[in-house]
This record gives sequence, structure tokens and C-alpha cells, in this order.
Amino acid sequence: MFKRIYTRFMMEFLRILLWGLLSLPEKDWKKRNIDKEIEDGMKLAQRSLIKSQQLNEDLTLGSEPGHSKSTRKLMKAFSTQRYILEEDEKEFYLQVAKVWVGGLFNSYYVALSCSGIFLVTYLSTFLLHPYLSGWSTVIWTMILFFSSIIGILNAIRIEGGRKWLLLLLNVFFFIIFIMIMS
Repeated sequence: MFKRIYTRFMMEFLRILLWGLLSLPEKDWKKRNIDKEIEDGMKLAQRSLIKSQQLNEDLTLGSEPGHSKSTRKLMKAFSTQRYILEEDEKEFYLQVAKVWVGGLFNSYYVALSCSGIFLVTYLSTFLLHPYLSGWSTVIWTMILFFSSIIGILNAIRIEGGRKWLLLLLNVFFFIIFIMIMS
């Protein structure tokens, strides 16, 4: 049980680490040898998946199913990008990392998180209003302002029906912020 939890934790940690590396500007990649770091991380993940029989040696899906959504997405990334391995090994691992990390922090979750942050901050002012003065009030209003603005901007980027729900919610929160400030 602990080994499984440890493996999940390491996979998610590797995914967040790769997201951070891939989000750096490409001009810094050569100076910091980021290509090599991404390649090493993906080789580690590949060995782990092959060892646990979730992937076969030829990078097809193995007999053991993925235990988490993130692991299944990584397995799918390896199997769909395997044709690149014969052409360029470095490009293969880079493409697998981009496919796996893609959508890690997508706009839906950011907009939803901003709505939650606004709501928690707003409701906490009712409990903490005797203690809010000076800089703490400035920080509270900045959190309210930026959470609603970032929520609106990310809700605009969402496609589908959830876009309008989150957009209306964050616009409503921004109107509440304006009413607080007036």
C-alpha cells in the first residue's frame, strides 16, 4: 500500500516538475541543459511503468492497468508517441512530456480555484473583521480583486457550457468586490 502511494506521489511530483521545466523559455533550455533533465525524468517514468508491467518493452499498453488518471495519461502518451522513438530519442521524450503535462493547470481548474479563493476570503472577513486593519485589509482586498479578475480571464478561455457558468460566477464576485469597495 505504501509503495503504491509513494509511486503515485513521485509520478505527480515528476509531472509538476516537468510542467515547471517546460514552462521555462526555450532560450534558457540550452544554458540549463533542460532537455537532458526532461529526458532523464521521462526515462525514469518509462522504466517505472515497464517494471510495473503497465507498459511493454515496445511501449504498447501492458497487462496491468494504470492506477490513476495521471498514470493512464502517461501510458497513453508513451504508446501514441512511440513512432517518434525510432527517429529521434530526445524528441520522443520531449513530446511525451508535453503530452503528459498538457492541461495540468488548465483554465477550468484555475477559474474554479479563483472562485473558491474569493468565496473563502470573502466569508472569512465576517469572522475576522475585528482583526482586519491596516495592511491585512489591503492584502484581503488584493486577494478579492485578483481572484475575481484571474477567474474571469481564465473563464473566458474555457470552451463549452462550463465557460458561461464560471464566467457569470466570477463576474458576480467582481461585482461583489466593487460593492465592498464603494
